[in-house]
Amino acid sequence: MKARLQRILLAVIFLTVVSFAVKAQTPFQRVYSHYLIFTAVQQTTDGGNILVGRTSATANFVLKLNANANTMWSKTLTTTDALQLKCVQQTSDGGFIAAGTLTNATTLKSRIYMARLNDIGDTLWTKTYGGTMVDAANSVKQTTDGGFIVGGSTNSYGSGITSVYVIKTDSDGNISWAKTYGSPVTNSTQFCSDIQKTSDGGYILTGTSGYTTTKEILVIKLNAVGDTLWTRGFYQITGGITPTSPIGKSIIQTTDGGYLVLGTSEQGSFFSQASIIKLDASGNPTWNNAFVFTNISGSTNLNSICLAPGSGYLIAGSATQSMTAYAMVIKTDINGNLVWSQKYGANSYIYAAIPHCAKRSG
Repeated sequence: MKARLQRILLAVIFLTVVSFAVKAQTPFQRVYSHYLIFTAVQQTTDGGNILVGRTSATANFVLKLNANANTMWSKTLTTTDALQLKCVQQTSDGGFIAAGTLTNATTLKSRIYMARLNDIGDTLWTKTYGGTMVDAANSVKQTTDGGFIVGGSTNSYGSGITSVYVIKTDSDGNISWAKTYGSPVTNSTQFCSDIQKTSDGGYILTGTSGYTTTKEILVIKLNAVGDTLWTRGFYQITGGITPTSPIGKSIIQTTDGGYLVLGTSEQGSFFSQASIIKLDASGNPTWNNAFVFTNISGSTNLNSICLAPGSGYLIAGSATQSMTAYAMVIKTDINGNLVWSQKYGANSYIYAAIPHCAKRSG
């Protein structure tokens, strides 16, 4: 139980760090002892936060906090198969959309799961998507027409071991279109970690593509109906290590029409790095920067980037140093140069994304 409490405590400290940076509020912390793990968080329009996670393999929860991190309500989503909620977003009507993966314990086959909630957490509908093999969701966003876009992976469809899988639904969760992306080579692996809407009505996604020993950060630009406009892959980042498993974890559009990609990669058991890649509107890199952390093991999980208050960017996640896990927050300037990095807590993990920051040019 102590380890569980530490994980929850650090998740809330992490929220406090970001909230303090954005709103200059007095920092606080809360312990939520009856929750096992938080897996995603987003700041809500009332200044609070919405979180998803799980208390057991088949009992996931949605937790609404106010601006002081006090619980407003908590709802449990109970399923027969093992559910792992991976993402959550507040919707334009004040409700919420959450997505994740349902896995059958016997067959190990999985499907994409989506739940639509109202503003007090009541379930409006749930849907599952996918084929007969292993399909997973990692990111969900509401679209401008009131529907939803889901990014993840599939080996039920497409080619390779897994392919990037994107599903567009209407507001009731009915599929408008579903498409796969990635290399046609049969032993390749592709998946989407994060998908975002773009100002032209299309979408941008990042993830990984490649093989067991040769992978690269993947970025794909889609139009409004899911057609590929361009695809980019990044393997070696200038100034960084030679990575063995680079993954694009988070992507945002900057107001100059370009994009900023957060990637993580590892080499062996003792080196890890975070990479920021700035792209123009056509996907061409304009600059990149890599932050190498020595004596950090392969469990590094830097998973989110956003615009920082004032200037620069904030990166957040977790990393393991000398066999001890810490929450980690990194601040860079507008050109991606390291300003500071901080570790928080010990024997703790952060799985949540950082809340939205003020919008400005990048």
